[in-house]
This record gives sequence, structure tokens and C-alpha cells, in this order.
Amino acid sequence: MSNIAIYPGNTDGFSEDVGHDKVWHYEQKLKHFDQYKLIEALTKEPFKKFDKAFLLTKSKRVSKVEHRATHKNMEFWVFPDFKGLESFLNENVSCLVKHRNQETYCDSFKGRKIFYHAENGRDPAKGRWDIILCDHRAKIKDPIKHKFYIKPVDPAVWKPGKEKYFDFVMVTRFKKEHSALEEILKSKKQLKIAIIGTFSPSKKALKNINRHEVKCFGWVHDPAEIAGIIGQSRLALPSVFSSDGFPNTILQCLMCNVPLVYKTNYFSGFCNLEEYYINDNTTYFVRDWLEGVTLLEKDPIMPRDYAFKKFSIEKAAESLGAI
Repeated sequence: MSNIAIYPGNTDGFSEDVGHDKVWHYEQKLKHFDQYKLIEALTKEPFKKFDKAFLLTKSKRVSKVEHRATHKNMEFWVFPDFKGLESFLNENVSCLVKHRNQETYCDSFKGRKIFYHAENGRDPAKGRWDIILCDHRAKIKDPIKHKFYIKPVDPAVWKPGKEKYFDFVMVTRFKKEHSALEEILKSKKQLKIAIIGTFSPSKKALKNINRHEVKCFGWVHDPAEIAGIIGQSRLALPSVFSSDGFPNTILQCLMCNVPLVYKTNYFSGFCNLEEYYINDNTTYFVRDWLEGVTLLEKDPIMPRDYAFKKFSIEKAAESLGAI
């Protein structure tokens, strides 16, 4: 038995209430999440580590014992309760990807590998995990000891644009992180700025915004469309909060060959994994945000090669396949 299963529970856009007649919903959602593509890659050559991959979920609406659908190399199994889920794990699965704080089935999974998808600021070092797939703002006490891997990014989706149109791009929602954008708007140089998400400028920022071309795309859900916007940009301003996909949006920008502008101590110890993606290979370090405008005249950093070696699905599959 050499099979891997992923159990997202009620996370990442998968609804616990999706019934057996709507399993197609999972197939639609799958293409949006790079971690599932990683699991799928682990069942294919040249990274083949497992014979099969399963996506498991629990539904309150399923009347049958189970329901199954197939998509490429991954099978979707829907269970009405945890009992059926645990039974399936014990009989069919040798390696499990565990999300968030789903503990119900773990005791029945002793002696087999568990990949922990860490997020929400929890410290997975306290858990019993063989490998850590690190996402968002998780803090790892000892990254080397605990074999962590930052959640990979699909380079086939997140790729450079053919032409550059925007000077800056930012994925944002909260006012707390709009300071960088508002400082940039003070520039006397006319700028073209792309905003993915929402932007609520202060009264002072409103006085400056008219001299620039600012386009707010709102919440874009298609990864290819987001990649298209990012790929047209020269520089990226960082998002901070996990609700905005930190550090996902940073990694996606880097894979699109868009370097980051980073103000020293901006995150203030927010995450202890910053050095893995915020460094001289990917980032311009500035003393103030307005300094970022002068970078538009310089030869750009090309971070995609570094991102591909560190964060691509291919690299992650190669590393995990060797374990």
C-alpha cells in the first residue's frame, strides 16, 4: 500500500455540505489550489512516490456510506461521518496530508507518515508530524529539524507577462497594510498601479490618487487572471495578513518574475520563514516606500529562477519524493 490522501476538512473552499450529487464541485475547486497539484504530482513520473492520491471530505448530506469520483490521478471520496473516513484511511492510505486542527482521525493513523499543512500561526513543532507543508504565517521553531516545505506554487499558472504595463501591484484588503500604497501615491512621478482586492484610501491619499493611474480589479478568483495582472507589473508591494494569502501572494509574484519591494522591519517578526523568500535574490530593500519609485529606473531583479528552485511544485515533488 503506497497511497497518499489529503483531508482539507472544511477549508480552502471545500464545503462540508456538498452532497454526493455535486462532487464535480471538488474538481472545479482543485485547479485553484497548488497543494493539491503537488499531491497529484507525487503520483506521476518523474516524481512518482505514491500509486494513488485521494481527496477526502465529510458531508452531512450523503446518505450512502460513501461516494467516489475520479479526476486525473486523484480520487474524490465523500463520507457521511468520521467512522467511515477513519476506516478508509486504515485500509487504503499510507501517507496523510492533514489540514489545520483536524485531530479526530489521527490516533487511528499511527505508524504512517503525516504531512501537516501548517497555518493560522500555530506552531506545528508541538505536533507529531513527519513533514510540514508550511502556509500563511505559521512559525516553525526549527525549520531544518521539522522538514518544513513552503506550500509550492505552480509555475505553469504563475508565469511572467509578455509586456509590462503597471509599475506596482498589490494584493490587499486591510487598511492596516495600506500605508505602503499610500506612501507610493505621494510620488510626483505619474505611476500605474494595479490593486487586487480592495483599497480604502485615507483623505490624504485621495488628494494624491488623481495624479496616478490606479486600477482596482476587486477580488479576482481565477488564478490565471490574477497571474496575468501580476505578470504585467514591474514591482510588487507586500501583503501582510494571512487573510490576503500571506505569503502566497508574495510567492506568486516571485514566480511571475515580479520582484518585491520591502521596507526594513515591515513584518516585525511576523513570521520566522521570511528569509526563505525575502532576500537579495527576490527583493529590493528600501528605507521608505517612496524609495521604491526610484527602482523603476534600475535593471530589475529576476526572481523566477530562484522561486522555481525553491517553491515550484516540481521542486517540492522532487524533495518530498526523496523522503
